[in-house]
Amino acid sequence: MVAGQLITTSGIDNLITNTDIFIACYNTNGSLDKTFNHKGWETSNFGYDNENAFALEVKSKDRIVMGCNLWNGNNTDFALAKYKAAS
Repeated sequence: MVAGQLITTSGIDNLITNTDIFIACYNTNGSLDKTFNHKGWETSNFGYDNENAFALEVKSKDRIVMGCNLWNGNNTDFALAKYKAAS
């Protein structure tokens, strides 16, 4: 994963009963960047009913930070998710 040479996206992996965080990294030619999690994408489950990504920043050539909303059924919590490229 090289900053400036890939496109990163974040969003929701919509499951039947809840939503989880989904992130994928792409090369400039549109193919998945396999240096990110060995497959180019990742889902994260914080254990809440609904989890949504709303902010994304590439911190360095191998680190991504994502801001997330987490709905527990009564109120919304906030979390930061950190991702690292495969070594």
